[in-house]
Amino acid sequence: MKRATALALAAAATAMALALSACASIGEGAGGAFDEHYTPDFPAEYSITYSVQDPEGNTTEISKTQDPQGNIRYVSGNTDALFIASGKGEWKRYEHNKEGAYVPTGGELYGEDQINTITKDFDTYAKTSSQKNMPGTKQEGSVTVLGRAAALFSNRVGTSTTGVTYTLTVDDETGLCIGWIESKKVDGTTQQPDAAVFHATKFLTSNIGSLASLIS
Repeated sequence: MKRATALALAAAATAMALALSACASIGEGAGGAFDEHYTPDFPAEYSITYSVQDPEGNTTEISKTQDPQGNIRYVSGNTDALFIASGKGEWKRYEHNKEGAYVPTGGELYGEDQINTITKDFDTYAKTSSQKNMPGTKQEGSVTVLGRAAALFSNRVGTSTTGVTYTLTVDDETGLCIGWIESKKVDGTTQQPDAAVFHATKFLTSNIGSLASLIS
């Protein structure tokens, strides 16, 4: 790689890092402010699956489902956990075993904060929608993804031939992130992204069946 090109790409990456670090301190203004504590409007019931590709090109899936009774299922890698609400703001945990059944993991009851910690990777993807308020981000228009109305945003750091373009898709109804794409080019040649990119392969917010039926 030519030294000038390397320096240009490094400058682009530095600019993006500075923008991200500064976002939390930016006040209200046109288009709103970036909020590092942004929480999307999770509906009462939903079932969402993201397909995630890491910088090496490996693809995995991560999903979270909540039924109208507040029961939760979280699937990621080797984890397939089911949390059945007790009606006291607590949940009993079940794990999917080798025989294909959900079995209780013990007598411990889980609180909301504990479940949020376990499912934090999913929540991180969902909350990526806060990047729509990052300085330099522009709304490109409206799109339909998985049958849902959504807004498309983009942010370019560098130039069209040497730099990075970030594309964000946000669900209109919930504010949840539907997808995040990083397109990097050096001297006009497409490169692998520096971080994970992802998109929803399933996005439902109604008619979610009872998760309790999985253990009955």
